[in-house]
Amino acid sequence: PTTISSSRNVETGGDAVSISESGGGSLQQQQGTFEENFLASLRLSIEVAVPHGRTHNGKADSDAGGWRGVVPTDVSETWKRHLEARFKRICAKRPKVGESNNLNHLGTLGTGNHFIEICVEHTSSSPAAPKCSHHHQSQYPEVFADSNNDNTTTTTSSTAPVEDEGEAPVWVLLHSGSRGVGGKIGSEFIKLAQEDMEKVHGRGGDHPPPPANKSLSYLREGTSYFDDYVEAVSWAQDYARFNRELMAKRVVAALRCTRGIRNPLFTCGTQAVNCHHNYVEQYNHHIIPSSPSSSSSPNSKNVSGGKDGVMKKNVWLTRKGATSARSGELAIIPGSMGAASYIVRGKGNPDSYNSCSHGAGRRHSRGETKRRFTLEDHEKATLGVECRKDADVVDETPMAYKNIDAVMAAQSDLVEVICTLKQIICVKG
Repeated sequence: PTTISSSRNVETGGDAVSISESGGGSLQQQQGTFEENFLASLRLSIEVAVPHGRTHNGKADSDAGGWRGVVPTDVSETWKRHLEARFKRICAKRPKVGESNNLNHLGTLGTGNHFIEICVEHTSSSPAAPKCSHHHQSQYPEVFADSNNDNTTTTTSSTAPVEDEGEAPVWVLLHSGSRGVGGKIGSEFIKLAQEDMEKVHGRGGDHPPPPANKSLSYLREGTSYFDDYVEAVSWAQDYARFNRELMAKRVVAALRCTRGIRNPLFTCGTQAVNCHHNYVEQYNHHIIPSSPSSSSSPNSKNVSGGKDGVMKKNVWLTRKGATSARSGELAIIPGSMGAASYIVRGKGNPDSYNSCSHGAGRRHSRGETKRRFTLEDHEKATLGVECRKDADVVDETPMAYKNIDAVMAAQSDLVEVICTLKQIICVKG
């Protein structure tokens, strides 16, 4: 049977996919011309508009990373319209999921590698990094309501002076996920999987041996735990999307209102790029049998025959450290706070399950990064970027991550680069 692993740290492989709260990225272009020395003011405006970080042990009425019990109207309305009813159904079956920061975290950034960036489009004669010459249709056309009217939009356009580049388009790039409630869903179902394994393997007989490590316990397809998890993680992925959309609206509002922007009345279009990563979905995989006999008798109810002996099988796919890269599909691949980020178009490579890397990935653990690098190292690495330059963010310094350009070169058979972005502001929790 298809299984879902209960460990968020196990590598994806075989039939198993890891439990992981949903993350992802969201991207918009903006229109406006920036005066000099506006960067610090804009960063402060974004930090005031979007709760970030974590304080007071995450206590709902005190945590600076949440709304502290005073939830804005648009956040409450989004919760009631799109998330509340399903969440109540999940909690009716799994009450402990409700013991989380759910509504209080909606529209907030979080900590760790989550960020909000203002980026400029990097012009280059290199074919590997062509200038973005067109906009892209959002997967979610209802998002990003224009703060000046009731029309719903998904992108706007912009220019800003950039050293050695004249005027270049400006982009808002966000990376966050399903926040505290996503973590609670993960931990709750990990516990349920471990309890289920103890019961199953305690029966003996034909049951398979227990996992070598308790953290590799899994949820068995066909059980109520499995179905409840699929329902909950689908909800968490929707929560993550709305979370980013609410933040994006606040960043756009900050851009409009910050002094030093000479044209705050941005025009709004109808495009954006919005994609999940670190998520699970059911995936229809094409299988080319190694022999004619293997295609003649499918051994699973999820397998169906096709032309030329090619079979299709429904599997559970986790893109851990990855994002979807189906043919023609747009995705975002962020670098570290001192490196480039990329907008890409998928090539639909079946060898990677139509997937690609979603970022550079860590080279060093957080602890090792703090041992290796000083605050002075971090300041030098982020020269030219308006961002935090204090000891509490050294574990997120650019040197903690792999070289994003090398990552992009290694997956040239998976994606085509459409735009290269260079951040000028980075907000982290």
